[in-house]
Order: sequence, then C-alpha cells, then structure tokens
Amino acid sequence: MKPEFWTDEKVVELSAFARLLFIGLWNFCDDEGRLVYSPKRIKMQIFPADNLDISELFGELRRVSLIIVYEVDSVEYLQVNKFTKHQKIDNRTASKHPAPPIPAESPRSVTNPLLGREGIKEGIKEGIKEGNGRENTTAAAQPTEYPPEFEEAWSKYPKRAGDNPKRRALKAWRARLISPSFTAQHLFDGVLRYAAYCQATGKLGTEFVMQAATFFGPDNRFLDSWSAPPAGKGRSKTVEEYRAQGGTDDRGAIPGSSRRVA
Repeated sequence: MKPEFWTDEKVVELSAFARLLFIGLWNFCDDEGRLVYSPKRIKMQIFPADNLDISELFGELRRVSLIIVYEVDSVEYLQVNKFTKHQKIDNRTASKHPAPPIPAESPRSVTNPLLGREGIKEGIKEGIKEGNGRENTTAAAQPTEYPPEFEEAWSKYPKRAGDNPKRRALKAWRARLISPSFTAQHLFDGVLRYAAYCQATGKLGTEFVMQAATFFGPDNRFLDSWSAPPAGKGRSKTVEEYRAQGGTDDRGAIPGSSRRVA
C-alpha cells in the first residue's frame, strides 16, 4: 500500500470502517479488481464479528467513485476502480467476471463544436447548462417518469441530510419489482416501517437515514422489521399509529398490521 493512500482526497472523506472495507476488498477481488457483489458475504469475510451496516459503507465507497456496482445477466458485480493501475501483480490472471459496461456510473460526455475546431469534451449532467450559457437539449436525457406507486413511497420516505438521488432510488425500485417475490406494496410498507423507526430513534433529517437507493437495493432492506425502541409506555408504534400521524397511504390495512413496526 502506498503512503499516499492515507491522504488521498477520496479516502479521507470515508469513515474509518469504509476505509477498512475498501482495503479488505483487495483481498477478495480477482486480479482485475472484480468480484460478485454480495454485501452479506463480503461482510462475513471482512467484518465477521462487527455489528455494522455494510450497505452504508458500500454507499460511501460508491459516492466517491472508489468502486462501481453493475449488473450483467441479472448478476451484480463490483469493480474496484483503477485496481490494475495501483496494484502490481505478477502473472496477472484474466478475470472470470464480465467487465463493467462503458461508461459506468459516469456523466455523459458530449462534444461541443462551439468550443474549438476539434471540440472539447465536457462531462455534463442532466439539467446543467454548458459553458456557452445555453441549455443542451440534445444531450440531456428525457425527464424521468416516476410511477404513482413510487411517488407515493417517495413522499413517505424519511428525509435525510445529504444526497438522496431520486433516479437511483427508482432504478433500485424497478430492479426489485422484476422479481415475482416482491410487489410495490412490499416496498411501500417497508418505507412506512423505516420512517416510523427513524422517527422513533431521532434520525429524521440526519445523515444516518440511508439513501433510498440503498433501502430499495439488492440487500432488500425494505423487508427488515425495523423494530424501534419502546415508545411511550413501554411499547413501539404500529403501522396504523404511524399512519394516524400522517403516514396513511389510503390503501387500507396491510397484512399482519397488528405487528409492531420500527
């Protein structure tokens, strides 16, 4: 490991456990920096005795682009970015895992002929104006259409400090609904449980609320019970109590609604 690692701008933004996770990935990825993305398995490999949220740690690594997670043929993989550049391996073995799509999790690049004879490539994101002050309507993607079921769940999702990309959340939502095991109702009810949990634990509006993309992600956190500490006189809130305080979804009682909800 190079000494410069510890002062790298991306690394210093990470929590201590996220840094340790990043280092641990090097032990379990192949010679090209790839492995199957299985948060539960990776947690058992790197943090077997620690009580922590591995999804949040992966979120930290993804936010600073130290890793990317991608899907090929319904299998999710993880790529440690620039692994082959920084890790010198003798007799490197070709990866058995597919390479990430190109480009992967990066802004689109467009050529602007107004900025020179050959043009200058600018990475632009949707809705950001180019340097000539005019909106690039050709490069910008069409507005995303959000299904009513997702919009309803989004409106109930607990607010957090920091980023909570809505388009990424929708992508994760749609990916879960591909499976016949899940319905929009499963995801929505999970949101209500998690919102009640965040309210009971005082996490609303803080960075401790996980991003919705993580909540709807492959770890299926929307299925967790999210049991909250006792509220009031030694009991926790039910979904009905949460809905009575403004969380109603106008869908009627949910199956098993007598259970306590976080």
